[in-house]
This record gives sequence, C-alpha cells and structure tokens, in this order.
Amino acid sequence: SHCRQRHPAYCRRSTTRGSAWQGVSSGLTIVQGGVPRTSYPHAVAFDAARPLVAYAAGTLGAFGSSDGGLTWTSLAAPAPAGGHYVSVGADPVRPGVVFLGEAAGGVHRRGGTGAPWVRIHDGLACVAATTDVGEYVSFAFERTGGGRAWALSPTDGLRRSDDGGLTWVRGAAGMTDARLNSIAVDPTDEWTVFVADA
Repeated sequence: SHCRQRHPAYCRRSTTRGSAWQGVSSGLTIVQGGVPRTSYPHAVAFDAARPLVAYAAGTLGAFGSSDGGLTWTSLAAPAPAGGHYVSVGADPVRPGVVFLGEAAGGVHRRGGTGAPWVRIHDGLACVAATTDVGEYVSFAFERTGGGRAWALSPTDGLRRSDDGGLTWVRGAAGMTDARLNSIAVDPTDEWTVFVADA
C-alpha cells in the first residue's frame, strides 16, 4: 500500500499500485481548546518487521496505525499536543524504533514499542544542551542490523549514526548544501547511499 497527502481527505491509501485511492484519515485528529482539528501528514513510514504498523508525522503531531494505515491514533510524542513534525523514520530491523523530525528543529527517538521518547542531542545540531537548530527532513537506515542510520537536514547537512541513532557524527565532508532534502540507502547494496537536493 502507499500513502500520500491530499486535500480534503488529508491522507489516501492505495492497495492497487496507485490506480485507485481511498481516504484514510480516521484518527488523524487532536482536540485543541475543545475543538477537534485534523493533522495534515507530511510523511509516512512503515515498520518493516510488522507490515501493518505505520507511523505518520504531521502538522498537529505524530500518529500510529496498526491496520496498515486505515485508522490512526495519536502517539505519546514528546512535543506538546499539536507539535509540528516534518519527518518520520522507522528502523527496518528494530521493531518500534522510530525517529521524528520537528519543524522547529531537533530529533526525537523511541527505542521500541512502548518505550519513552528521547530528544537526541549527541552529535546533532545544537546551540545548547537542550536547543536544536537542525530541521531533519529525511531518515534512512541500513537493513543488515548493524545499526547505521542517516539523518538529513537542509541547515545541518548529513549526519550518520552507527549505534541505531543514539549518537551522531558528520556524514561526510562537504555535505552541508542547504538544498539537501532527501536520502535513501540502496536496499541491495548498503554501501550505496543517495542524497537529493532541491
């Protein structure tokens, strides 16, 4: 299945390789001031070890699905209710390990299903111990179980982790182009990593 943002259904799902779509926005809401508001998803990621488990990052928070994206529930994400997330990444070999990129900057990591969310500071762009300045818009992972992950920020460039996202280092010299916006690892050759710019 595939999911993409679209108005007015906000999120649509296809089980026909894209030839037909259905709205799947049930649960993509939070209540603010007594008024239910719908979150517009920016990104969707699936748990490779559990194909029916999905995660969505959006304008009003982070959401999870256990039925392939048909229905959603709000995740107990670390930002205040209604926090704006621009990216989500799910570790392909560690079920429940999820990363969220905030629009205001910074990354949150959940170490497994039911585990608490932790704001990652070690090696990511920070101006103080609790202030992040990098907006991380894309995540990628190796599938061999070695723990290598990648995070990409238009303002901070490319970062690499070799311990499942606990600590980070600069990905490569010269990878600080402010136009960088997407990263992917070749699933058949994990030595090959692609980075795209705007």
